[in-house]
Amino acid sequence: MTVVSRLAGLIGLGGARDTDPPRYRAIAPGVIVTETEAWAWYEVDTTNSDLLGESGRDAEQDLAEVGLRTLVGRECHLRVLWGRIDGDTYLHGLGLDAADENAKDWAAARADDIDDLALPDRRVLLGVKIADRTPSEAGNALGLSSPRLADGDLARYSAMAVQLGGPLRATAWRVRLASAELLAWSISRELHRSTVVPRDDTITGAPLARLTAGRVEFGPDHFVVLSPSGAGACFGTVLALSDFPEVLVTPGQEWLALLGMVETSPLDAEATAGGPILVLPEASVRFTVPSFRASRKAVGEARRAAKEQRQSAAKTSAGEPEESILTAEDELRGIEFSLSRRHTLLVNDHPRIVVTGRTRAELDAKTTALVSAYDEIGITAVVMADEQREGWLETLPCDRVRVPDLGHWRDATAFAQSWFWGGSRVGSSDPAIPSIGYTTGTTSSLVRYLATEAVAQADAPVTALTGRTRRGKTTLMQLACLDVCLAPANADRNPWVVLVDFKGDADGVVTAAREYGVAADLIQVGPAYAGVLDAFATSDPEHAVENVVGALSLCLPRHLADQATSMLQRAAAQVRAHPGPRSWQVVENLVRIGSASTEGSLIHDVAETLKATTATGFGRLVAGKPTGDEVSLPTRSGLTVLQFPGVSLPEADTPEERWTPSQRMSVAALRGVLGWCTTMAGARDMRHRAKLLAFPEVHLLTASTDGRVYLTQAARMGAAFGLTLMLDTQDVTGLTSLPGLVESISSVFGFAQQTNQEQSALAELVGLPVNDDSRHLIDALDRSTGSLFAEQPTHDVRRGHCLFRDRQGRVATVQVTIPTEALRATLDTSAQASAARYADETHATLPPAVVQLPAPDDALTAEPVAAAAGEAERG
Repeated sequence: MTVVSRLAGLIGLGGARDTDPPRYRAIAPGVIVTETEAWAWYEVDTTNSDLLGESGRDAEQDLAEVGLRTLVGRECHLRVLWGRIDGDTYLHGLGLDAADENAKDWAAARADDIDDLALPDRRVLLGVKIADRTPSEAGNALGLSSPRLADGDLARYSAMAVQLGGPLRATAWRVRLASAELLAWSISRELHRSTVVPRDDTITGAPLARLTAGRVEFGPDHFVVLSPSGAGACFGTVLALSDFPEVLVTPGQEWLALLGMVETSPLDAEATAGGPILVLPEASVRFTVPSFRASRKAVGEARRAAKEQRQSAAKTSAGEPEESILTAEDELRGIEFSLSRRHTLLVNDHPRIVVTGRTRAELDAKTTALVSAYDEIGITAVVMADEQREGWLETLPCDRVRVPDLGHWRDATAFAQSWFWGGSRVGSSDPAIPSIGYTTGTTSSLVRYLATEAVAQADAPVTALTGRTRRGKTTLMQLACLDVCLAPANADRNPWVVLVDFKGDADGVVTAAREYGVAADLIQVGPAYAGVLDAFATSDPEHAVENVVGALSLCLPRHLADQATSMLQRAAAQVRAHPGPRSWQVVENLVRIGSASTEGSLIHDVAETLKATTATGFGRLVAGKPTGDEVSLPTRSGLTVLQFPGVSLPEADTPEERWTPSQRMSVAALRGVLGWCTTMAGARDMRHRAKLLAFPEVHLLTASTDGRVYLTQAARMGAAFGLTLMLDTQDVTGLTSLPGLVESISSVFGFAQQTNQEQSALAELVGLPVNDDSRHLIDALDRSTGSLFAEQPTHDVRRGHCLFRDRQGRVATVQVTIPTEALRATLDTSAQASAARYADETHATLPPAVVQLPAPDDALTAEPVAAAAGEAERG
């Protein structure tokens, strides 16, 4: 080394500081090649860590340390970058090539909403140096660079990247080869140019040169990226994390996971109303994992230096060395011993943080916010004064450490506590599954969910929606029904979707479905739908008579029903023996026979009572005679909403003899609905179809014996029948009281709950610890605010925000979004919205499906029925 070089090193010049930037020669999937080096590049998957319990976090950190052991002896570069979640990318993943125009319009509405949200998309890249390029590879004998790679070099580097990626894929990072497009974007974005990133698998020559064309000017404490016209396109600054606490504690000090949570107030007056904005600083961490031998050597040298300091201090007038010197020597001796036993792995890292802004004022505000955020967790972030060029170049892929004195030695555990791979990710990983919203944790990502996906993947068939009223459960259910009907993934499965609406406020989904070309029916309590729940039509033939007798018995007072069973059985059996049997035929024949009987006789009273009760309300649905053509419940592809407002079901512990007439009629209608659902789900010609039964206000079912029995049986048999259940309830404890049902739940959307009992039940259901922290989280779901929470910034209640536990057991907070304002108004279940829809008559039903039936058979005889009545009276 010359005298000049030694002096330059002493004042911070020379060495790596003044080397040229990397000169890129080729980009391929998982590989970047420069003139002098080849690097493998991987995209790191996001682990859903925001709500992980202590044991889960420990397991993840252990897996991260396994990854670091894989990288021993290698030069590595970690980059945390931010892009935007893009609607076009979402559409591309859905696979719409074979979809019809209605499905494309539905997907496009969601894609436009994704673009409007402009959600930040965190991308984590891990680079590992895999080769130094020799002069024969990098240029000719005269040192002149060669723009081309030798034949086979790129293939060899790609094979090395694949080989190294195998062990890394088994770690907490779950890496995959970064695409050439992603790598090209990671380079071009540093110059903030609008250059279109090539999508070729291999990028060389002129397309590669265009990615790096641009100018950057450096000041003492910031840099400016210049546009082609020479104006400042972007202002930025590079910071170093210079000091860390001696001991890091997580959760709380995740020093790279922090990047997605730093906020500042907007400088633009028009944007102030939207609340704080995210700073979105980016990280560049160059690190090496020395071998145990190299680590022992470095620690040994540090220990000897500490020993010399202690001995020197002992010779001073005080005669006592500082306690920190004594402590350091003891700690280094312990580390050295652990290294000798291979219990400790050391990492040498150089963390840099880059902040950018559109103006210098915005840059300063964001920088101040970042420094404050790190200061709150005990970490010092400082602007790299007079070293902005070196700091910025360090962030480029395939560059090097240029300011080595701003680095740290730490054990692998402390490095893993950065949690650079942690964040918020939940929902399906299949890009063909539609999105229903986004995560609201430390990172944002699309939440993909399709109700019928679980059954299609041979998983448990039930999705539960829980929470207080008016928090968004029914709206989410309506969106899920529309997705099942319109998702390209279900295009060849003839989806059959039924929503049983006990409140009578979900008619908007029928209007929305029709607007997107889905065949949809709205079945209501009224003369037009007389007999629509007739047990002869909704039951399988083997159990038809039994179910008809049960339904008609519920249309009678208990004292008559107990005596009329035999009579009803004989009357129903006679009707069943003829073509096109219906319950109203049973009633008419009983009336005909009863009219010839003495007033006050059993058959007369039964006939007259059934005549009255089946002419109105729920009785008309069960056994009423159509005034015109008979309406049948649809079996074609599409959506059917069955509305039963005013249903009054008895509590499960209420004996049948104490059921009120209203409750008896409600149970009759419910059995008709559930019987039809069971018959349809089990039909052989329906097995291949995507089938969804959605029940809002399912606490009405879980409180009744019939409902509890049906839900448990349907949940257990749903997977075999290919049937999906979606259950919406305010009563989590009622749901969890049915073990057979809980075991069949694959997904849970948990909205805010108010009482400790319900909060604890929800925490247990989604897999969170049942403690005060979980209860507080659940209680605050409808009040959370922040820059990502702008769905309804002016409302006191935040709707659509919930916990989501997906099929893999991951839990995260998510915001359900409605693609358009028009759809929001259509799906609104408030009383005002329902009244407006009725006033506009936008809920009018489609022409119903019609079935022609034969006239009642006059040959039905009265003798068997009259005989049964006589036997009952004598008994």
